[in-house]
Amino acid sequence: GGSLLGFLPEEALFCMSDGLYRGTEDGYERVALDGTPVYDMIPYEDDSWFAATSDGLSYVERTAGGFETASLATDFSGSIERMMIVCGKIYIGTFSGLYIYNIGGHSLKRVDSVPDVSICGFARSGSRELIVASDGGGIYVLDASTGKLMRQYYETGRNRTGLLSNSVADMC
Repeated sequence: GGSLLGFLPEEALFCMSDGLYRGTEDGYERVALDGTPVYDMIPYEDDSWFAATSDGLSYVERTAGGFETASLATDFSGSIERMMIVCGKIYIGTFSGLYIYNIGGHSLKRVDSVPDVSICGFARSGSRELIVASDGGGIYVLDASTGKLMRQYYETGRNRTGLLSNSVADMC
């Protein structure tokens, strides 16, 4: 196997540098995305997940015969760093900006109000707001249902809006 890149403990699934693995009584076995680095996974519905891979966004489903995968989107300007499902959409943070994948509509769009900065994390604030942490752009607050920018917190040196730095490592 390759290097460990992530872990879903409730499912004993491991994101590795050469595929998706599952823990077994004898160790582990590769179950999907053979040869493809898997950086992150988020649960979706029973026995299904969305996976961030070196090729983009994939859908992974456990079936009676094993695991099946489907590539959903590959048009990203940087590799996927973080993902969060909100209001039927996957917010996808890359090393070069923010994207929204509409699950029901199977469409991908770039969030133009967030520049080419590394997206480091997401958090929810109430039912309407999605808070996005970035390395270089501070914090963006979006309307979770539309993806529209509501406000931004940043530090410019002259006009402080509450941050001491524009590098925000994570949100919780």
